[in-house]
Amino acid sequence: MYQLYKQNVHSDVEGFIPLIMSTISLQPTLHQRNSPNFNREVFVDFMAAQIKTLSFLAYIVRLYQNSVNDHSSELARGMVGLLRLCPQEVAHLRKELLIAARHILATELREKFVGCLEELFDESVLIGTGWTAYESLRPLAFSTLADLVHHVRAHLPLRVLSLAVNVFSKNVHDESLVTTIQTMSCKLLLNLVECIRQRSDRENGNRQQQFTSSNPQLGNQQALGTPQVLSSMQNAAAAHNSGILQRPTAAPLFAANAGSGSAEVKGRSER
Repeated sequence: MYQLYKQNVHSDVEGFIPLIMSTISLQPTLHQRNSPNFNREVFVDFMAAQIKTLSFLAYIVRLYQNSVNDHSSELARGMVGLLRLCPQEVAHLRKELLIAARHILATELREKFVGCLEELFDESVLIGTGWTAYESLRPLAFSTLADLVHHVRAHLPLRVLSLAVNVFSKNVHDESLVTTIQTMSCKLLLNLVECIRQRSDRENGNRQQQFTSSNPQLGNQQALGTPQVLSSMQNAAAAHNSGILQRPTAAPLFAANAGSGSAEVKGRSER
């Protein structure tokens, strides 16, 4: 209906966005899933409706990005929840979910998913545990994850960056993946190098600043001690160049010993 009557319903669709977010976020509790009365077929049908709703949101997200941004945290939780709970026997639903997620993560909303990245690095969440999904959806899943990491890498802490290096380093050595995914993993790792260095320097600088602020006397000693150390090193170098620190030659010592030795021999002969 939206495609047929786009001009007529354009202003009304924005009012459905909060309802779309609440629909995506609906999830059965662990107690409900473990109940013997839990109807798995109904759950799969309901999840299919949720993924269709998410696909519709991905279709209109660029038109209503400001409204969607107001519910971005709910959107991130809902998408990760769908990935986590998607049954392993319905690989086609997970594929549709990954495609919708790829379109949404191609917008400025990607920065709202920084807090969910640690969970997305878990293959059982991103790809699932089913054999069909594992064999057929890994290229799509890893390319989507790589695009997300590449665009938000400047906002990631070292802990998350290390997880990214671990995941994509394994992809480089995984011969079962297609070459394009391995090449993409290499490019991403190359882009992460400079980001890791900058983040490491920044965190080390903050840690040192916190340490000196908690120990001001030690910080003052370090600040005062550094010029003194440099001055003493310069004086030692100058003294070495001028010959003050050179060892005295051993010839006079041996000559004195030789003289005393000959005098001792002469005294013995006179005796």
